[in-house]
Amino acid sequence: MRSSCASARISQILIYQFNQYSLDTKQYRLTREGRPVAVEPLVFALLVYLLENRERVVSRDELLNELWQGKVVTDAALAARLKDARKAVGDSGSQQAVIKTLHGRGYQFVAELDEADENPSTADVSQALSLPELPSIAVLPFENLGSDPEQDYLIDGIVEDVITALSQFSGLFVIARNSSFSYKGKSVDARRIARELGVRYLLEGSVRRSANRIRISGQLINALDGNQLWAQRFDGDLDDIFELQDEITRAIVGSIAPQIELAEVERGRRLQPGKLSSYELALKAKSLTYDAFRFGDADKLETAIETANAALALDERNTHALWILGMAHMEQYTYQWVDNPPAALEHSFQVAERLIHADPSHAGGYILRAGINTNRHEFDLAMADYDHGLSLNPNSSIHLIHAAWGKSLAGLTDAARAHAELGLRLSPKEYDIFLGYAYLGLQQASFADGDFEQAAKWGRLSIQMHARAPIRRAMMVACCAYGGRFDEARGHAAELVKFSPGFIASLLSRDLVLYREPGHNDLLIEGLRLSGVSEPT
Repeated sequence: MRSSCASARISQILIYQFNQYSLDTKQYRLTREGRPVAVEPLVFALLVYLLENRERVVSRDELLNELWQGKVVTDAALAARLKDARKAVGDSGSQQAVIKTLHGRGYQFVAELDEADENPSTADVSQALSLPELPSIAVLPFENLGSDPEQDYLIDGIVEDVITALSQFSGLFVIARNSSFSYKGKSVDARRIARELGVRYLLEGSVRRSANRIRISGQLINALDGNQLWAQRFDGDLDDIFELQDEITRAIVGSIAPQIELAEVERGRRLQPGKLSSYELALKAKSLTYDAFRFGDADKLETAIETANAALALDERNTHALWILGMAHMEQYTYQWVDNPPAALEHSFQVAERLIHADPSHAGGYILRAGINTNRHEFDLAMADYDHGLSLNPNSSIHLIHAAWGKSLAGLTDAARAHAELGLRLSPKEYDIFLGYAYLGLQQASFADGDFEQAAKWGRLSIQMHARAPIRRAMMVACCAYGGRFDEARGHAAELVKFSPGFIASLLSRDLVLYREPGHNDLLIEGLRLSGVSEPT
């Protein structure tokens, strides 16, 4: 099974040295004259694979299969990885002094290696490894608590599936199966394993079977301080073993990925001003953006945009910074926080295009572009991007919730509910920003179906998660008016004007149109007018 950090098979050689570079396959680290060189996980895997097969030409199809494991991706995805790999080792498409393209045949690593460094003894594998900048995780073999060793095949299969699914999260550094499984059957302290593998997070678990029932327990640990970030138990029947593996894999991955995201956002909040790397600046921008969304703070969002741009000034292909920058500009449009909202949406679109070009396999790029096209009422384009983004990573609660929001506005209310409900099941309760978006998707779907009481129920939950959000407040004004609760409607309108004073006026004038179907927009405008609140002062 593949991992995004090292899908290439690691040979006996631990360290490759060529020109002024050293590539350490044990530590998953590339250095130039002793200084670390930042590389994305798939780029590192590409370099390793070409190095290990340097005696021959590696075909395009072989690289695509090795790096993406049969997943359908465009040629642009491979071209982007090759460009990044060459850049990382001081090469270029015109020079081809390290990676040579043989047209019609494939690619070959052609730089001369220092043979003395091909000796495994040159690396002390017991030393503590430095952490990569990206959030890093190792999934350890789960412990078989039963007496039947034949169950190991099922347990190992689940762990391998979890490793593969985690690798679909762009920017998550996942240790390869072979490295993780080297600890199988060994009693080793978790912190020591983390030091030896160079990871910040560890997922460990156990499996117990009783008759035709199976119970899997898992826990996510911050290896730096030993704190448990998440723990959960999963029960299932063994009637359909493959369906069970898929269900458990989705449940585990969908639960722990947001927990890692939360931990990284919190780490971003603690970063002090100073000389920060591109990734650290992107992390800081992400924490600022989430806080801006939570508190409805336009100034903080502007600071987040400045910080993301600073990250991109250091690395123009930083996908974390591009995602945050695109989301921030789109929210400026949604909140109507800028003098020219359409210009903010155009900025967001340009960033989405940059993100997709930088990494064509990054699901977030398509989800971002889908949100922009939803706002532009290019619904057919948006739905295609939502579906493609979810096909690249079906286990991302954030992406599912974004799709629920967009599809509810497109009138695809059943699909919106399915995405929102799955996103809610996968998301931790603490992830309040995106829980609020899930409730918003359900609110919009219920409103479109004319179920105003159900829409009000979801609206109250969404506002509880995120009080300073314009769409859910405006929709609550209409829901309450339809239900005859005019005092409650005026209360929501009064809150809305505090942080987005022009929002209701934009809806009433149809300068801002939410739904695809004219009838759904008419329902909203009629409800706003029925409330008696045109634009609070």
